[in-house]
Amino acid sequence: MKKKKNLFQFKSKQISFDLTKELMNLFFEHAKKHDLLFIKEYSLNE
Repeated sequence: MKKKKNLFQFKSKQISFDLTKELMNLFFEHAKKHDLLFIKEYSLNE
């Protein structure tokens, strides 16, 4: 019984870690696009 619970805790930790990684990737992708747009606008304004 106890072993099963530990396995479940490990699994949920693993899942939240994967989700965090996904969110970070999405955030970085978004930031990159944002930066590119910003740079484009900035160079147009120069």
